[in-house]
This record gives sequence, structure tokens and C-alpha cells, in this order.
Amino acid sequence: MTLAAVAALAVGAAGCAESDRSDDSGEAKTGGTFIFAGAGDPKNFDPIFNDDGESFRPIRQMYDTLIQHKPGTAELQGGLAESWEHDPEGKVWTFKLRQGVKFHDGTPFNASAVCFNFDRWYNMKGAAAQSQMIYYLDVFGGFAKNESPDAGKPVYNKCEAKDDGTAVITLNQYKGAFPGAFALTALSIASPEALKKGDADTVKQNGDSFEYSSFATSGPVGTQGPGKVVR
Repeated sequence: MTLAAVAALAVGAAGCAESDRSDDSGEAKTGGTFIFAGAGDPKNFDPIFNDDGESFRPIRQMYDTLIQHKPGTAELQGGLAESWEHDPEGKVWTFKLRQGVKFHDGTPFNASAVCFNFDRWYNMKGAAAQSQMIYYLDVFGGFAKNESPDAGKPVYNKCEAKDDGTAVITLNQYKGAFPGAFALTALSIASPEALKKGDADTVKQNGDSFEYSSFATSGPVGTQGPGKVVR
């Protein structure tokens, strides 16, 4: 399945909800298909490897972030996290997570899933740990083992699942980008099982070109919401 086709499916899934249409009898009915045209194809559907609007458009419909912005404002509100707090130094962030949320593959969203995603980004290596992770590098600075001069001292330290509904993220230093950075689309939370199944961390580089995994190109799995990939 091509990237364009997958994007169309994702956007169509979000656009068809509760849309009204009329049949020959003049009676209004719900359902239908919303066809949306983009300016270009998404690069891929793994949020961490993207930084452009055409990729983020369908990604936002398939994934959620811990925190999000209230529509049309810079004000933060809960996303996958109902609430959050930090220690006086701004280095330890505790998230109380929404209950009963599942990923599109049916697996549960919980604190372990949150930590899996943050640890995944932190431990990237090889071709994956390059400038394609621009938002990660802007926020967290570097990786567990830096392999590129683009990376610096990591801000991220660890993530702990205190229980299913509580995730604690510890930073090595205070950074003014938080908590707003937790709302970045690039830091959306994906299904750990789908990431493993789709070999998501395997990225091949040929010059300036990158080849991404099956998870990124045809098997993205986020939390249950308005859009998902249908094959």
C-alpha cells in the first residue's frame, strides 16, 4: 500500500464521522466518505521521524500525545495524560494517565507503553539516530550513545511505570521547553507491540535517502481515536 493511499484512508476515517447526506427520498443519513487532497505525500507515519505538515496531518489523526493544546490556543490540556505535575527543580514529571484507552491493535495503553516509547527514542542507534529525529534532538539533545556530531548531552534520563496509570519521566536537567514539548506531534505514543512487530527501529540510509520500516510505511498503530489505517 502506498503512503498516499494510507494517508487517504486515515484522513477519510476521521472525515466521515457523523457527516450528513441525503438520498433520493430527501432523508438525511449519517456516514459517507470524505476525500481530502494534500499538497504532497507524507514521508512516513512514524511520528518521531517526521518534521513536516503533510506527514503530521494524518499522524495527528492516528496518534495522541501525553499533553495537547486547546484548539486555537497555546494553552495546554490533558491528552493521554489527564494531569501532570513536576518537582520543584522541573526535572521529574509525573503523569496521571487516562484509563480504559487502547491502541488500534487492541493492546492496552498504560504507563509501560509510555516508557517504552520514551526509552525507544533515547536508545536509537545507527541510521535511525540521525537528524531525521529533529524534534527529539531539539528537545532531548542526545541519545544514550551518541553516534553523530549533531547530538549532544541527553536531557532525558529515564521513565518509570509506577503503576498502570502513573508514568514518571526524569530529566537530567531542567529545560524550559517542558511541559509544552510533551505536546509535540513527533512525541506521539505508539503501540509497543506494533513497533516491535514492524521492526520500527530499523532504518537504512543511502546517501541522503532513508528507508523506513514496515511500521512507518504501512503499519502505524496509535491510540483509539478518529482515524486509523485500514488495509
